[in-house]
Amino acid sequence: MSGPGMVPIGPSYPPGYTGGYAPPSGAALGAPFDAYGNAAVQPPSLLPPNAGAYPGYGGGAAPHGAQPGYGPGYPGGQPGSLFPNGFSLGDYFTTAPGPYQRFFQNTGMTYTYLDGHDGAELGLNEIDIHTTAFFPRFLGIDSPLYVTPGFTFDFTEGPSAPVASDVPGALYAAWLDFGWFPRITPAIGADLNVRVGVYSDFVAVNSDSIRITGTGAADIILTPTLRAKVGVTYLDRVDIKMLPYVGFVYHPHEYAQYDLIFPKPRAAWYLTTVGAHNTAVWWYVGAEYGGGSWSIDRAQAPLAGFADRLDINDIRTFIGLEWRCQQGTAARGFAEIGYVFSRELEYYLVPGDNVSLNDTFMFRAGFAY
Repeated sequence: MSGPGMVPIGPSYPPGYTGGYAPPSGAALGAPFDAYGNAAVQPPSLLPPNAGAYPGYGGGAAPHGAQPGYGPGYPGGQPGSLFPNGFSLGDYFTTAPGPYQRFFQNTGMTYTYLDGHDGAELGLNEIDIHTTAFFPRFLGIDSPLYVTPGFTFDFTEGPSAPVASDVPGALYAAWLDFGWFPRITPAIGADLNVRVGVYSDFVAVNSDSIRITGTGAADIILTPTLRAKVGVTYLDRVDIKMLPYVGFVYHPHEYAQYDLIFPKPRAAWYLTTVGAHNTAVWWYVGAEYGGGSWSIDRAQAPLAGFADRLDINDIRTFIGLEWRCQQGTAARGFAEIGYVFSRELEYYLVPGDNVSLNDTFMFRAGFAY
C-alpha cells in the first residue's frame, strides 16, 4: 500500500515558521503549480511515485505547525468549487481557471493545553481559529500566495502564591498572515512569510500591541530528495528579536519526511491508511520555540495601571499522530502530547519581575478542511 504525501495542518503558518512546506514548483522554469495533486503538471523528479500532492510541501505550520499548515493538495478527490470559473482581483491576484478551484481553504481550529500544576504555575488553554485564501498566480508568477486571517484566545490560570505575577486571565491575538514561495531559478527559491497582528489583553492597547513577525529564507534544491533552507526568523519578543532559520528538508521516499530546520525541527513517518476516505495516518516527533508576546495592563503595585509588555517563553517537544482524508473530502487533523521546559514570564518595564516556571506537559489537537 502506498504511503501518501504528508501535509501538516494547523494555523496557516506557525508564527514565522514556513518550514519545509513550500511547494517545489521550480523543476523547470514556468512549471505550473497544481494545488490539487495533478501529477501531470507536477515536476516528476521531485515527487516519489504515488505520492499525490507535493509531499510535505503543501504551501506554508506550522506546526506549529505549528505550527505552527498549510497547503491545499487534495489527491484522490477534489473539493467542491466556490468559484468554478476562477476568481480575480484585477491584475495582481489571479486564480487559475478550472472546475476545482476553491478560494477559501484550510479552515480549522487548534486547541493547546498546558498544565498549570493546580494554579501554583501558569496553566494555559489556547484556541486558534483560521482560514486561508489562496491565490495561485500572485503578481502573474506561478507561485501561490496564501493569505490567512486568524484569531487566537489564550486563557490563563495562575500563577498564584507563592509565585507572584501579573498575567491577565485572557490574552488575545488578531492577525493576518501572508505566505509566498516564489522560484527564482529551478534550483533556488524563497520562503517568505509575514504576519501582522494585534496582541493584547484588550485593556492595554497601544503601539506595542502591534507586532510584525515572519521568516525570510532561501530554498535551495540540492537533489530531488534534499533541499536546504537558509534565512532568519523575526520573533519580536522582549529579549529575543531574531533567530536563524537554517536546516534541511529531506524526503527520501513517500514513507518518511524530515524537516530538520531550526528553530522548529520535525520528522514524520507514514503509519497506515484506513477508512472509506483512504485516510493516511502518520506519526511524528518535533520541537519548537513556543509562547508569545502581548501588551498588558499591570495589576500589582507599584506598577498597577501601567501598560507593559509580557512574554511567555518556552521550549516544547512533542510526539503525535496526523491524519488526512485523501478521497472525497479535504478533512485532516492531528493530536499530540509534549513536554514543555525552559518556561519563563518576561516583562519589559521591570526585568526583575521575571518569573521562571516549572516544566509541564502539553496536549495539542486540531482539525482543518
